[in-house]
Amino acid sequence: WAKAQYVDEGSNKKQQNNSTTPSSTRIPSTKGKTSYLAANSAYNNVRTPSGDPGKGIPPGTLFRCYGKGDYASDRVWIDLDDDKIIDGSIISGSVCKVNTDTIIVSISEQKLYVLRNYDVVFSAPCITGNKGTKDTNLGVQSFIELKPGTWMTGIRPNGTKYCIWTDYWMQFNTDEESIHNSLRRKPSDYTPYTYNGDGSYGCVNVTYDTAKTLYNYYAFLGEQVIVTMSTSSIFR
Repeated sequence: WAKAQYVDEGSNKKQQNNSTTPSSTRIPSTKGKTSYLAANSAYNNVRTPSGDPGKGIPPGTLFRCYGKGDYASDRVWIDLDDDKIIDGSIISGSVCKVNTDTIIVSISEQKLYVLRNYDVVFSAPCITGNKGTKDTNLGVQSFIELKPGTWMTGIRPNGTKYCIWTDYWMQFNTDEESIHNSLRRKPSDYTPYTYNGDGSYGCVNVTYDTAKTLYNYYAFLGEQVIVTMSTSSIFR
């Protein structure tokens, strides 16, 4: 999917069963730990307890937090490399806690994960927004609209109108970005590289089978959806 105003797909309503079978491969759990997401912009105000400048946190980075320092209640002091040594701090209002049950979209992996009680119970390939031009919004978001089938309408970049069917629509922000199946995608499209040149206009494309599974078992209004550049910190 594209955002509401753009798309380049066919226009016939039909059901699609071209799924690459989703994987349920286990990934090391973060159960019992607290994770935070640095979303939307780079946080370069990280500092060490001594006040020295610290390394900035790239946008979309997931990292673990070991609590606040008594001497700075308005800041979260963080351990970026999990060595139990505080590397710096970040203003607490600029980070969001990751829920025990959440859906995570990894841009770098082009993969979607479903966590339940911090355990990965479902994962599948996806295609996110076209890299560098229509990137999917990073950050901690949530499902605001779920539809078991809808017509997507809007205007293409060339000015022509479109009306395209999708079987499962799971919108997670007010920019009309959604997780949904795409009728134009083939199983072979679901690679870690397709989004670099043939990505969506912001939405997260998945196969029909993946969309059906998400809609029927894991997607709930208000549920947290995290779009991040990498899951390396939360899953390590």
